[in-house]
Parts: sequence; C-alpha cells; structure tokens
Amino acid sequence: MRPTSPHSPPFPRRTAAFSLFEVLIAMGLMTVIMTAVLASFVQTRRLAAASVSQNCAVTIVQGYIEQLKNIPLQNFINADATDPRTTPPSIPMIRRAPPSPPASRRPRPLRPMP
Repeated sequence: MRPTSPHSPPFPRRTAAFSLFEVLIAMGLMTVIMTAVLASFVQTRRLAAASVSQNCAVTIVQGYIEQLKNIPLQNFINADATDPRTTPPSIPMIRRAPPSPPASRRPRPLRPMP
C-alpha cells in the first residue's frame, strides 16, 4: 500500500484524458459531418419522390402510345369524322380539378331557414 500524506489526492492524477477544448472541437466536427449527411438524405428523398412521379407519367404515356398503335393507320388518313367505322376511339384524358377560388370569392354556405 502506498503511503498517502494529507496534502496528496487520494487517487493518482490521470494524464491520458481529453481536454475540454478537444471535446468541443470533436463535437463541432461531428456537427458539420452530421449536417452534411442529413442534407444528403433529404436530397435523396426529394429525388426519389420526383422519380416516382416521372415513372408514373411515363407509364401513362406508354399506355396511350400502345392504344394508338392498335388503331389502324387508315383511321388516321383521310378519315371521315361522321363515319363511326373510321373514327378513332377517343382516349380518355386525365384532367386535374380546376383550382379553388380564393377565400374572398368562395360562396358562403347556405344557412337553414328558421
């Protein structure tokens, strides 16, 4: 057992520790790296969402092209619009709903009569 004096600390002093400055530098560096990784994840998610929308649009257009391929060419050349045998079938178009009017122009709901 080691003799201890009243003025010496009970535990030997460790010299293999990080200083406060080193810990702060490490935390700052970690923050910069994590910010870059998070920005990368956000950008990847945006690109994935755009890719899904684009693939959906391409699939719809390919379906229309396949429908047009099945229509005989004679229906397009010198076709008589009044003859149902030569009129090409209509292709349903996807239409978006018209935008809603601003709040100031919206009609007020009807109130029940008393």
